[in-house]
Amino acid sequence: LGCAGLKKESAYYVLGLSTRATLKDVKKKFRELSLKYHPDKVANRRKLTERQLEHAKAYFLRLQEAHDELTSKGEKSKREITEEEHKLRYD
Repeated sequence: LGCAGLKKESAYYVLGLSTRATLKDVKKKFRELSLKYHPDKVANRRKLTERQLEHAKAYFLRLQEAHDELTSKGEKSKREITEEEHKLRYD
């Protein structure tokens, strides 16, 4: 069920983002989704079966792996440059 070694395009898809998303966009979306789908939060909102809770945990793990893939150190510095370029072009 894990996504170890997610391709970057797949990581964007998991987070529901365009491949043109900035590092700030990635962090914001991850925070939004993690608050919504964290297994502890989901379990507290409604009564889940053990299987549903396992699915929630697996989905949250995919979110974490996608976030990690897009915010890794090498990618992070590259994305920071891209963010600056994006600001110059569109601001």
